[in-house]
Amino acid sequence: MTAPLQVYFIRHGETAWSISGQHTGRTDLPLTSHGEAMARSLATTLRGIDFSLVLTSPRLRARATCSLAGLGIFGSRVAQIDPDLAEWDYGDYEGLRTAEIRQRHLDWDVWRDGCPGGEMPADASDRADHLIARLCKLSGPVALFSHGQFGRVLAARWIGLPVTQGKHFTIDPATVGILGFEPDHPRRRVIALWNARAHRPAPGTSLSISTTHQGPTMTETATALPRLNEAAPDFKAHTTHGDRSLSDYKDKWLILFSHPADFTPVCTSEFIGFAKAADTFKGMNCELLGLSIDGLSSHLAWTRNIEEKFGVKVPFPIIEDIKMDVARAYGMVHPGASDTQAVRAAFFIDPKSILRAMVYYPMSNGRSIKEFLRLLEAMQTSDKNGVATPEGWMPGDDVLVPPPKTADAADKRAAEGYKTTDWYYSTTSL
Repeated sequence: MTAPLQVYFIRHGETAWSISGQHTGRTDLPLTSHGEAMARSLATTLRGIDFSLVLTSPRLRARATCSLAGLGIFGSRVAQIDPDLAEWDYGDYEGLRTAEIRQRHLDWDVWRDGCPGGEMPADASDRADHLIARLCKLSGPVALFSHGQFGRVLAARWIGLPVTQGKHFTIDPATVGILGFEPDHPRRRVIALWNARAHRPAPGTSLSISTTHQGPTMTETATALPRLNEAAPDFKAHTTHGDRSLSDYKDKWLILFSHPADFTPVCTSEFIGFAKAADTFKGMNCELLGLSIDGLSSHLAWTRNIEEKFGVKVPFPIIEDIKMDVARAYGMVHPGASDTQAVRAAFFIDPKSILRAMVYYPMSNGRSIKEFLRLLEAMQTSDKNGVATPEGWMPGDDVLVPPPKTADAADKRAAEGYKTTDWYYSTTSL
């Protein structure tokens, strides 16, 4: 019996432009070192699958991913280059970010407007349809090494949706999707797996795909986060104020905070808040250090824009983390949100370089600077006085006295001059 067709769609690994958000069509970029590692991790994921055919885009980043994944040569056969798997041709918009394109073309949307000098949505749709017609003449597992935007087009057209609906299919670098058919309805096309990560930013994790009579299944391990009350992960990084390392902040508190991207509204509002409070933090012996995966030129342009448009100067450094080294060390990249952007994470590191608190926010919601100031003062108050702070504590409020540790001490607690509700719950003013 002929095995049903299963199309394994694999997006290439990370490149410099996939990190920076620049649209990459014809430009033949290599993989970053992390992108190469991502591609190698695919070998474990795809091992043991007897592919009847392996096709790859002509672009270097896809061909390199195919080779590093162990499928440049499979069995006695060689992967074939297929022009239909090339990325969407961005034409005049090649190398630009969406925000830059919208400065020329207000409210530009590639799914609606296409790219002058490149491909229109109908062009990409026709190319995907041509590829699908050829694939449907095959059987068994077939591997396609291609690109993010074209993969979204292919997914939409595979299940009969208009090309514009490709906008609903996210594809991160070095992920695997499987296009196939419903077992009980062999002519009904389905997406059996999508955006499955064969890699994790932190070591010690893995993903594997296996096939059952019900279709592909996936197993995946979790990524560890840094732990409270342990040494904060060390780092050395380029910033807008020169090179910085964790040791530069010895004997001071440090709030290291990440944001998804420069020139975005929520992040801009946060940076204005942090900048306005920078002197207050400094008066509490606390330095601020921002981070995103954008480059220094983007950081500098953004901070200058904030000063020009909002009248607020950003006085603290911002890390350039293009390779995501710091973001990975601190667990700032959450694949469920994005594999190429840091979520809104903040880490409170004390003068002994011990991680004392972590705060995570979703990409859609800004953080409260007042809460950061409150939390910082609460921890400093606890350290100085050996006390705890209750829910909603504000500077000047009563604090909690540690509960007694012996029966004898519990018996004496009521006579110690505290405001005691019961032996375990006592407050006092400072």
